[in-house]
Amino acid sequence: MQDKETLRERIFFVGVGAMKSGTSWLSDYLTRHPEVYHSPIKEVNFFNQISPNQLEIEPSIFRLQRMTRILLDKEPEYPPSKFAYRKLQQLANLTRVTDIESYRGYFANSIGSEQTFGEFSPNYSALDETGFRKMLEVNGDVRILYIMRDPTDRVCSHIRHIWRIKPELGIEEAISNLGEDNEVYFRTDYGKTIDCLHKAFGTNRVMLIFYDNLFNENTISSVCNFLGVSYFSPEISKKVHTAKTRDIEDDQKLRIREMLSGIYVDMNQRFGKNLPSYWNR
Repeated sequence: MQDKETLRERIFFVGVGAMKSGTSWLSDYLTRHPEVYHSPIKEVNFFNQISPNQLEIEPSIFRLQRMTRILLDKEPEYPPSKFAYRKLQQLANLTRVTDIESYRGYFANSIGSEQTFGEFSPNYSALDETGFRKMLEVNGDVRILYIMRDPTDRVCSHIRHIWRIKPELGIEEAISNLGEDNEVYFRTDYGKTIDCLHKAFGTNRVMLIFYDNLFNENTISSVCNFLGVSYFSPEISKKVHTAKTRDIEDDQKLRIREMLSGIYVDMNQRFGKNLPSYWNR
């Protein structure tokens, strides 16, 4: 346990998305890094709880759903295993995180000598500049990680994720709903998030990562440098949170790409030749 004020002398990192873009893999890597204290729960969902945003997600309901899955899904053990009990305890602890002071305390109560601490919550990508600035109240030295995946691939993965929860959703309905006010769309509108991040933190405190380059030792070395920690060898081939659902046909993917054409134009204008060639296939 550390005094909450000592956290101000350390580096505070936040992974803000994008959803279905490798955040679980990078979060898992940082959790295993010996010089990093990663929150016990990947998606703390604190800042979207205290800041208005486009997502209609109540963090307490999100945590309750995760508790329910641990206790009721897949013929759970009773009493819960030590691992399951610990996970339930960690989720319950988050119900006490209601303001900046208790959020800082959430880390101070568990952190050791690690000089870098933080969390990953992809829902933060929906925050505006004001919401992001609240992170500076935790610690003045905030480092942001934002992963961007080919828009069509991200949307397809997101739709498959929705099918796990709402299998009755038809692909035609999912495609026709892809307007700018749709959650699947605005989670893919990387430019909007980038603008808010740069206004809140400047460009030097924000690391933009393309999913295409993520599973690469050079990229991970850059992440470590950015976070002020030593290089720690990643398990490049490790799979995290992969699931197989029904397929999306090629012609349906083309229609999705057409719906996202404005995002492709924007990203090409922003990154030019630095944009992965796969995006312009």
